[in-house]
Order: sequence, then C-alpha cells, then structure tokens
Amino acid sequence: MKIFVVNTGSSSIKCSLYLFEDQLPIDPIRPLWESHLEWKENGKKAFLKTKNDNGNVYSEEIELLSVRDALTHIIRALY
Repeated sequence: MKIFVVNTGSSSIKCSLYLFEDQLPIDPIRPLWESHLEWKENGKKAFLKTKNDNGNVYSEEIELLSVRDALTHIIRALY
C-alpha cells in the first residue's frame, strides 16, 4: 500500500510518499520520496527540494500563482 502525506502550512508544503508491505512496521520507515516547498517573500516564487529513497536530491526555484499550482508541480515531480 502506498500512502501520500501532505502537510501544508502558511509558508511551506511538505509531502512524503511511503510504501507499506503486508504489515505495518514497528519502527518508522524512510519515505520513497519527499518534497519540501518553501514560499519566498513575494508569494509568487518558491524553492522546491525533492529527495528519493536513493538519496538523490533535486532543487529548483519556481514561479507559482497558488497552492494548487504548487501541489500540481510537486505531484508531477513524482513521475
């Protein structure tokens, strides 16, 4: 089972994707993928950092108009 977790705040959006096997683990597991978006001062630009389970990190500064645009961009980064 895959679980996508989203935590939106006033100046950031944090997302994680987890994969659970047949049973829930006793200890916390590392996410398959995680993302952290931080809005800049003007509210139109944001800094996005994504990391996969191999430790590969991708960062970019992007222009966004809304939280919806930000979530769309983050979800597209999964693929």
